[in-house]
Amino acid sequence: MMMEKMGASSLLFTAFLVGIWSFLLGFFIKNWWRPWTIHRALTKRGFKGPPPRFLIGNLLDIANIMQHEHIKDMPTIHHNIRNRVFPFFVKWAQQYGERFVIWFGNEPRIVLTDPGEIKELLSSKNLSDSGVSPLHQEMLSLAFGKSLVTVNGEKWAQQRRVVAPAFHTEKLKGVVGISARCTKEMLDEWRFIDEKACEIELISQMKALTANIFIRSQYGLDYQRGREIFEDMNSLEGLIFESFRYSWIPGGRFLPTATNRKIWKWNRRMEKNLKLMIQERLDSGSYGNDLLGLMLTEIDRVSADDKNFSYTMQQLMDESKTFFLAGKDNTSTLICWALLLLALNPHWQDKARQEAKAICGIQDPTPDSVKDLKIIGMILNETLRLYSPAPGIIKQAFKDLNVGEDGLVIPKGVNVIVDILAVHRDPKLWSADANEFNPARFVQGISKAGNHPSAFIPFSSGPRVCIGQNFAVLQAKVVMAMVLRDFKFGISSHYRHAPVAFLTLSPQHGMPIMVEKVHS
Repeated sequence: MMMEKMGASSLLFTAFLVGIWSFLLGFFIKNWWRPWTIHRALTKRGFKGPPPRFLIGNLLDIANIMQHEHIKDMPTIHHNIRNRVFPFFVKWAQQYGERFVIWFGNEPRIVLTDPGEIKELLSSKNLSDSGVSPLHQEMLSLAFGKSLVTVNGEKWAQQRRVVAPAFHTEKLKGVVGISARCTKEMLDEWRFIDEKACEIELISQMKALTANIFIRSQYGLDYQRGREIFEDMNSLEGLIFESFRYSWIPGGRFLPTATNRKIWKWNRRMEKNLKLMIQERLDSGSYGNDLLGLMLTEIDRVSADDKNFSYTMQQLMDESKTFFLAGKDNTSTLICWALLLLALNPHWQDKARQEAKAICGIQDPTPDSVKDLKIIGMILNETLRLYSPAPGIIKQAFKDLNVGEDGLVIPKGVNVIVDILAVHRDPKLWSADANEFNPARFVQGISKAGNHPSAFIPFSSGPRVCIGQNFAVLQAKVVMAMVLRDFKFGISSHYRHAPVAFLTLSPQHGMPIMVEKVHS
């Protein structure tokens, strides 16, 4: 009996040692051996960069550079914002050349600014050979779970297929009427504004407006029903930004830190509301023709054709989180930056106002009239060029990738950052006035505005282009036409120009702006 107990204890101890050894070996391979192997391959290919530290890479250097840059605002309002948004890119490009390598934890990243290389990287031929890295998945999953922005390969293709029908051009026409009604409600609240200019906080106004448009047009709810979900998402945004500081710690999102516990709490509350909303639609007997309804219809259709297809409630909730955030933030920041640029350029503001009055008159915009808002469309495109919602795109190579005409090889395991801010300000692509606001460059359309097909990529390009880009621009056109028809905008003395990049490119201190009623 004693021998049996000793034998069992010995087996348990051996199993424990094997488990510890396996963990340490895996940790060693992931955090030292694999990064060292990639570092050696990059060095052989001529890539240089700041020396990384074990586990954290260059994150401490980046944090110090960012902190130094963000304690001060830009001294004047200008649009060469790359020095502020990506100061470490600028610093290390000057030190190591345009192609350099930096380390986010144990993940190496190189920066691409050449449009030919970018076009090839984002093309369909590399769809299965590149995607979202494990570290990036871990960071983004705090907000988005396993949604379109975090999954790769077949899972991505499956989820894209489910949401795609909701963003067809014909389906989006209904967004115009809802956008107009919601904008009219907001303008009714602006009745206190008369011919004497007063200051409003534009970011909060536009976030509330675009949230209202989104929840009505895509989920068939009134704003009050969706408000709690948006408030939870707002709380999550700030917490996730805090958690990014510790993203270099392996498995850091599972640690019961104060920040993580708050994230889990808000996530549980938000998922409870989302599940209730989705279940109500499932039980209603009619899915409807909005985003949620079309997703449910497509799930039923594909499930009937493919017995191996499955789509869970959790996937629906994760996808909804993504759309709730993007539907609110991308469009609201686009409108805000556009109105700021028009406040700085009154002659373009006058042109846009004249167009809105000539085409829409006193009527609400319609799907047909929105198509004729050419000047407002040019203004929005120029805004997207200077203040893209996402200032960069990150992809990881899942195998060695050859991109560009000069044979650039991106080794397996290396992440690539497409620096959209640099591409959109390249004088070779946009002429000498690349840092100036000039909507006229889009007078012949997007394809002829820059000197390369990938010169303009505010929503990425290729098969993983942002699925909601037409939804965002359509909303923005309606809002801009109605707002400019009745009001004019000027710069507030309280505005501090300090763009920052988090989930979207946003003004760090909000956007106070002067508004006054337009004389009839």
